[in-house]
Amino acid sequence: MPSSVAIDLDRRHGDTFTNLDIVRGQVNLRLQSEETIVTIQIKMEGITESMVQVTTADAKRERTSRGVARETHKILYLVNTVFPPEDIQNVNGAKISTKGYTLKPGQYFYPFEFRIPMNTMCQKPTGIIASLREDTSSYTTHHIVETLPPSLSDLETASIKYFFKVTVRKASFLKVNMRETRLFVFLPIEPPRPEQYQVYFSRRKHTFNYVPVVTSRSASGSTRAPQKNHGFFSSLRRLGSSMDGGISNSRNSKWSILRQTGPQFYFEARFREPRLAVISEVLPLRLFITTSSPNSFTSPMPPVYLLALKVNLVCITIVSAEIHSQKYAHAAQIANLTNLKVPCVQMTPVEGQNGLFEAEFDPAAWRGSLLLPNTITPTFKTCNIARTYALEIFADISHGLGGDADSIAVGFDIAVLSGIKAPESLVRAAANQRANPYAAAAAAELANSSSAPPPQYPTQKPGGPSIAPSATGSSSTTPAVGGGALPTYDEVMSSELQPLSGPRPAFQQNPNYYANANNLDSEK
Repeated sequence: MPSSVAIDLDRRHGDTFTNLDIVRGQVNLRLQSEETIVTIQIKMEGITESMVQVTTADAKRERTSRGVARETHKILYLVNTVFPPEDIQNVNGAKISTKGYTLKPGQYFYPFEFRIPMNTMCQKPTGIIASLREDTSSYTTHHIVETLPPSLSDLETASIKYFFKVTVRKASFLKVNMRETRLFVFLPIEPPRPEQYQVYFSRRKHTFNYVPVVTSRSASGSTRAPQKNHGFFSSLRRLGSSMDGGISNSRNSKWSILRQTGPQFYFEARFREPRLAVISEVLPLRLFITTSSPNSFTSPMPPVYLLALKVNLVCITIVSAEIHSQKYAHAAQIANLTNLKVPCVQMTPVEGQNGLFEAEFDPAAWRGSLLLPNTITPTFKTCNIARTYALEIFADISHGLGGDADSIAVGFDIAVLSGIKAPESLVRAAANQRANPYAAAAAAELANSSSAPPPQYPTQKPGGPSIAPSATGSSSTTPAVGGGALPTYDEVMSSELQPLSGPRPAFQQNPNYYANANNLDSEK
């Protein structure tokens, strides 16, 4: 067996790490023969890589050419020299001997420790290989300081990877240095959530092109039609008619459809404000009908039924490389429920709105199905990649179960959080920075800047009403995230901020996240 080096991590918190975590482990060096070693260094790194397809027009040759613009940012870079030991380094005046130290065959263990910072430490990659790359222009000088972004692996044109890399540097130039890379998944601490939420709603005006009318009634024999058939299929039709009535007095009524314009109403989707969703948690979505004609949707008239519900999370990614940028969008299906038959039964007056009434569809019919999967990446913004989200709601509704099903769509922007709440010590540190404007000015940007402002999301078709403002009276459709500055790296390291205790939520990555680990860093 040839000589080898490996990285063993203490995974007391599982496979996911977060800000402020103290990551411990050891370098396991196995030598089959005597070797002269100069240094053994282990690094904790984070890299964002982006790629944009570029089309260039050549006016002289009357043709276009296609190329690829690339950009790489090293957002995390910490180094720990585990060999030679510190006492030997101190003897040499902090200078490591280039002659090296001879180690006999055997197995050696070198412990290490890192603390993951709060914010990015973006810098240009260095090293011989980096200087020889043809696309050195891809290392832009534009950098921003934000909360470290989460691992990203759901796009081919952009990725964010975190890893440990150990290098055993040998004294002889004729011998190949030993290296090993080990990736880990990173999920950042979320900004502090508000203590209280308000209500945001997005609505769409709708009118059925039919009106249910009573054709017969079994009660008191007033308009009851004679029933001549008593066979099996006739009984099924009578059962269907009674179900169509839906509630109270109309349970034994038969309905027919009158083709004329029905009463106007609004279909509303309500969410908490700020519009925050959390991975591995249920979306707090509520659905309502509001109208100024409540008698048209209450007994003895049949109610409005929710027949089907589909909820999509639209993932919007802005990828930048050099001077180029591209927007990518794909939808992740959260739920697709059919055959619901949920009635909007009880109309109640809307507080502060004279003449307006509302009724809610029972959320128990879908709430357990609106779980945000742990494959969703939290909202973030970094130098060359930004991720935002919008929620799409598609509903099939009908006036009575026998009416035509109409489809309605609404949507709005949301921010996705990691589910890792900031420890109290970090919240207090952020509060102290807000109280000190000089410290706040020197610190990182506000915590809500760690989530890129989502673009305006078109929830209405042309000609339809715009998104209603939130209950706060604000017309902004951008959910506010957080409310305070986070400490800088130096402040975190010099303070007594305690890391989070307990397990971390699972944050699943695509298999390609772990591919080509040894080619991540251009610095050899």
